[in-house]
Amino acid sequence: MPFRLSKTMMRHSPARNVASKGCSVLAQVPENEARDFGFTNINISTSITRARQALRHRLPRRPRNMSAASGSDASSNRSLNSAAGRQLLHALEEAQAQTIAQQAQTITQQVQTITQQVQTITQQAQTIAQQAQIIAQQQAQINAQLQRDIEALQAAQQAPRHRGLLRYVRDKDGLA
Repeated sequence: MPFRLSKTMMRHSPARNVASKGCSVLAQVPENEARDFGFTNINISTSITRARQALRHRLPRRPRNMSAASGSDASSNRSLNSAAGRQLLHALEEAQAQTIAQQAQTITQQVQTITQQVQTITQQAQTIAQQAQIIAQQQAQINAQLQRDIEALQAAQQAPRHRGLLRYVRDKDGLA
């Protein structure tokens, strides 16, 4: 099944505009030569094919037994081929410019997306840094409290000995 373009795609196709203006010229470019330009845009190849089909229906067919063109016919054929080549080249240049513009727009959108991602990552890094600072403060508070608890425990463990020593000293000195 042949590829069909929507009306919207055809309306915006630069090749269609060229094909509608000079379809007789484009239709005379042999199909294999039209594809030798290395351009693969379906819009243009479809427009050229449609221009050829339209021309085939409008022009009377030449007899098949027609021999090589005479001098004036050859000259007009060369000028038609030259004009067809220029028209096709112009259509290709327009399509390439459109493709480049679309690629530039895509790249711009990708840059915007990457910029947003960088901003998100930066915000996440700031949040992580703040959380790390809070954790460090909490750890310092826990260490300080732990140190106080250890000192209090050591003091509590040594307190009976001091009391006991004081009693011993008092008893020994006879102060009690």
